[in-house]
Amino acid sequence: MQDLLGGQIDFMFDPGIGLQSVRAGKLKLLAVGSPKRSALFPDVPTMDEAGLKDFDADSWFGFYAPAGTPVAVVNELNAEINKILNTKSFQDRVTAIGGAAAPMRPAEFGARAGVDSARFGALIKSRNIKGD
Repeated sequence: MQDLLGGQIDFMFDPGIGLQSVRAGKLKLLAVGSPKRSALFPDVPTMDEAGLKDFDADSWFGFYAPAGTPVAVVNELNAEINKILNTKSFQDRVTAIGGAAAPMRPAEFGARAGVDSARFGALIKSRNIKGD
């Protein structure tokens, strides 16, 4: 971020840390990496709209429990977490940093994680990317 603000680099892709600088007029937000436009910056195109077709680098976060956790416990935790995600105060805080709260049921979250795992796994394999 400092190199961008200092002019040492021309652009960067970041998960939202630059939004304060965008709001202050120090940086220009060129596009968002999510499939949908940001509610915070509705006039900013998605990467797909900017020409990188099917681009999706949307970030998501989730809660995990150990394998074998009873379904009733998972469902109770999920209900409590979703209550928090649905509060105005939580949604306001997430929106302020460019995100959107997305309450889900465990199966929905598992499906989303599975889709991303398959997508990025295929990309890693096709590019022969190795961890050090």
